[in-house]
Amino acid sequence: MRRDLNGYRLDQLLGVGGTAEVWSAWPDAPDAEAVAIKRRRAGVGAASDGSLLAEAELLRAVRHPHLVPVLDVVADPPGVALVVPLLAGGSLRDLLDERGTLAAGEVVAVLGPIAAAVAALHRHGVSHGDLKPENVLLDAGGWPVLGDVGTAQPLGTPAGTARHATPAYLDPAV
Repeated sequence: MRRDLNGYRLDQLLGVGGTAEVWSAWPDAPDAEAVAIKRRRAGVGAASDGSLLAEAELLRAVRHPHLVPVLDVVADPPGVALVVPLLAGGSLRDLLDERGTLAAGEVVAVLGPIAAAVAALHRHGVSHGDLKPENVLLDAGGWPVLGDVGTAQPLGTPAGTARHATPAYLDPAV
């Protein structure tokens, strides 16, 4: 495993999903802040690079304060990798695992902004495709940001056909 990536030094593996892994990384620039890099997981076919490029294109087209922005797309031989901000607050899953439940006001404070991000995607004609606590990230101040739009699909796509969606979060009727 290479520890550098076209201007970024990989630091720590943060998570692994169905087709990708996310690393914390440091740009090769003085006084630069840490970032997160989403790249194809070892052993996953090259088709996932198309998903990463589609994800970058979607996030660049749908700009919303509660959707993770793409900072850069870099070559990651033999494919590509996305560079996004490193959100220091962890995920909603981390928070739920730590605390068990959230107070009603906290639920609203998370769900309201995430619903607005989902609505922005819908206005663009797509469904997120894998909405779950692991994909709701929190910045250092606790504000929620929706990430991982790699399974986004056009609205109206038949239910149950999401690419690489998490089975536990799929509609049980399909």
